[in-house]
Amino acid sequence: MCKFFFSFRRTTYREFAQLFEQEEKVDGFVDDNKPSGQDLQSKYGWYSILYSLANENILNIKKITLIPIYETLTFLCYQMDYQQEMRKKQNNSIV
Repeated sequence: MCKFFFSFRRTTYREFAQLFEQEEKVDGFVDDNKPSGQDLQSKYGWYSILYSLANENILNIKKITLIPIYETLTFLCYQMDYQQEMRKKQNNSIV
């Protein structure tokens, strides 16, 4: 059972690396302006992700946890890429 778990974990981390990176990046670079101390993500870990996916409604958290993990991780990756693309477009329209 442990071999399966570690294999699943290793594969998942590799396929969804952008979700598991520890450093916060802005436009592809590490954000050095991040204040020291514990932020919400560090303190609550995955709960902050569940909270966001549940539209900040505790009644939706159970629904979110029933969605298959790869579907959820794929959605989160897409959401990150989409937000990054929108920031690029917004920055390009300002220039």
